Amino acid sequence: MGDYSLILDSLVHLSQLITLEIYEMRVGKVPLNGQRWEDLIRSSFPLLKTFKFYFIFHSLTSQELKRLVASYSTPFYIKEKQWFVYCNIFANSKNNRYGKLSIFYTLPYPMETLTIYKNSFKKIISNLSINNHSNIYANIKTLIFENYITPNHNFNKTKIINLVINTQFESIYWLHSLTKLQQLHIDHFGFISMEQFQILLDNTPYLYSLSLRKSQLIRLTDNGNDVHICNHLSQKIRVLKLHSYKNPLECLNRHELERILSIFETKCEYLSLGLQTTTNTIDYILLRMSALNYLHVFVHEKFRLPITKTLTIEWLEKQQTQFNHSNCIIINNIHGNYFWL
Repeated sequence: MGDYSLILDSLVHLSQLITLEIYEMRVGKVPLNGQRWEDLIRSSFPLLKTFKFYFIFHSLTSQELKRLVASYSTPFYIKEKQWFVYCNIFANSKNNRYGKLSIFYTLPYPMETLTIYKNSFKKIISNLSINNHSNIYANIKTLIFENYITPNHNFNKTKIINLVINTQFESIYWLHSLTKLQQLHIDHFGFISMEQFQILLDNTPYLYSLSLRKSQLIRLTDNGNDVHICNHLSQKIRVLKLHSYKNPLECLNRHELERILSIFETKCEYLSLGLQTTTNTIDYILLRMSALNYLHVFVHEKFRLPITKTLTIEWLEKQQTQFNHSNCIIINNIHGNYFWL
């Protein structure tokens, strides 16, 4: 959404409008002044009950941002409609360029995904009373943790379902928001200690999906020797994705595969991983994983053998597994070998 005049023109004749939501998902223009919205709402759709928006733009000066928020702080917004806004200023680093961006949004935070950037909550401008501790982040389902912070009181009632960690993470500070957690993704630069990982597992009864690098899993389980953590993973995890497998160092050898399968063999239904060879490994996985419904295997070209291109139902039927043309589909492409069981 780049030209706000087009939006204004399209709204002028909607006299019965009761809900208006506008979301700018890419860096765009500075949002419209609140007075213009107030005038338009009063004149063109006075029945409006719900007004939500989310804008992201290159940051203005502090004074300009304060004037922007002030334009949404008239009695019309605060008393008559009780519509409140937040403006966060954060550091952005992309393509080796450093700058500041602003996110301007209505409360509660209207999106289901929140990314915590550097200094996300260091500079906040709002028309919400400082004593108003309403659940600002009640809508959030996915938290992308890009920069280390401890949560403020605004997260007290937030229930995060999906957590993406891409920096150091201390579970103990976030437990009150993670009791409904279902999916955990530890990205390339994500780090969580074994102690904090155990705390997280102890307090997330609904966790069923884990995505991380092979090397991270080996470290977090002490190479499969930490009984407490391994028991948790064995009982909880139904979806396991070992990503970064296009790096040959993240592909499993036979010994590592045996270690990992011993943890996940009883409950895991979805498995994605990289292997150093297909010889006596795929059939081994299919034999060991009793609950498996889906298998994705990627063999790095460094380890690839001719057999990789000939993983067919006919090949599978020659192995000592229960799978054949009646209960399995195999698809092979440049992204790996896919088995639907």
